[in-house]
Amino acid sequence: MGFNALVRAFFRTGVSDHQVGFKAIRMDVANRLIDQVRTDGFFFDAELIVQVKRMGVHIKVLDVLWRDKRMPGDSRVPPMRALVTMLADLVALRV
Repeated sequence: MGFNALVRAFFRTGVSDHQVGFKAIRMDVANRLIDQVRTDGFFFDAELIVQVKRMGVHIKVLDVLWRDKRMPGDSRVPPMRALVTMLADLVALRV
């Protein structure tokens, strides 16, 4: 089960990609979110979406064509550390 599937299963967000880089948020919602979001790492995007859903704010998903210019394997993110950190953040948000 992938990360996005876990977030959907835990939080019923209805969003397919929780780590998409672009988000547009109304200012009133953003001001309320400041006090809600605790994560500042890889889980930030997912937590932002979860907190917006918890606030009862409607999320509109728009399709965007994205072409990544990096080559596979170019990531500098240590995969095991990122996995453990994101899973810990996922569980902490659930509790």
